[in-house]
Amino acid sequence: MNTLVENVLDLSRRKSPQTQPLNLKTWLNHTLDELCSQIGLDRATLKLEPTPDDLFMLADPNHLRQILWNLLRNAQTYAQSQEKLQIHVKSQIHLNPRQVQINITDNGPGIPGDIEDKLFEPFFTTGAEGTGLGLYIAKELCESNGGALEHCQQNEKGSCFRITLPLKDSVTDPVYLNLTSEASRS
Repeated sequence: MNTLVENVLDLSRRKSPQTQPLNLKTWLNHTLDELCSQIGLDRATLKLEPTPDDLFMLADPNHLRQILWNLLRNAQTYAQSQEKLQIHVKSQIHLNPRQVQINITDNGPGIPGDIEDKLFEPFFTTGAEGTGLGLYIAKELCESNGGALEHCQQNEKGSCFRITLPLKDSVTDPVYLNLTSEASRS
């Protein structure tokens, strides 16, 4: 909850994100394990598509953690059955512009067309318990990291949210080399 409040305050102050190169595969695996534990989601409900070992994205790790937390929590909240909930996490690389897309897809009931244009509005919610800030904050955090968050229409039931973030430009960048050197010493 503290992180959520801090992120809202950072957004209101338009504080710059603390972006850093993140190894997508390592970061996703670690963060998904952590988030599943925090929100009581069985890790077996998540299917993480294979991701290249050497793929680095630029993002503020705290912002990205909050974005994923909001999306996973929504998938869990709106699923018809917790026992049958499945969440699919898939990353895709686009070279022009150089960016990575992370799709979070669930098998819940989906989002009715008549509310789709309101999804990212502050305080919009269809639930009795939500604040209506989760998707709004997630979208704002994506944008502050030079990316985007969008809802993608599904042919089947379920919802798909796509996070788009910049890829790390070069593996010769001093920051990347420093991280790699430190990791190899561990």
